Amino acid sequence: ANKHSIGWWITSALESNIGLNAIAQWVVTLNTKMPQGLGTGNLYINSDLVSELVIPNDVTEIKQYAFYGCTGIVSITIPDSVTNIGSDAFSDCTKLESITMTNSVKSIGDYAFMNCYRLKSILIPNSVVSIGEGAFNHCSGLTSIAIPAGVTSIGSGAFTDCTALTSINVSNENENYKTIDGNLYSKDGKTLIAYAI
Repeated sequence: ANKHSIGWWITSALESNIGLNAIAQWVVTLNTKMPQGLGTGNLYINSDLVSELVIPNDVTEIKQYAFYGCTGIVSITIPDSVTNIGSDAFSDCTKLESITMTNSVKSIGDYAFMNCYRLKSILIPNSVVSIGEGAFNHCSGLTSIAIPAGVTSIGSGAFTDCTALTSINVSNENENYKTIDGNLYSKDGKTLIAYAI
């Protein structure tokens, strides 16, 4: 993979901590900058357990399932270089509490943050144009969300089962959506898209 400049990932379904430790130590010798999950629900970079994930500045896209099920991640910082967050990229990161995104992200993929139960709020950057289907589905700790002016597409069920959601605030400049009584509607007010409790 290195010879052909192809990204790679090492994972394991081993149940033994000894086996996982051996693989983690071997991965360190490979001098990879790519985070490795090793099938534990935890994320390791150079044998160090990561709870505060900072995506490197040279990453332009977070691919589908990149950090799926990394239950040890508590916070994520996404740099200016990232323009796309793929489908299920952070789904089932059940301890995730905070996400910092910059004004480079244009697309949040389908189910990108599904089942991130501890996530309480998110500030979607002004650069975002599309929010995928079920993007924040089952984020039961999510209490508020702000939709910026540039969002032109929100997929079906983007905020389904966000049982603590009390308000969805849409920028007044958004040409496609608006807020009525804290709920998300189409701009003409005829279609209810998401209901905040």
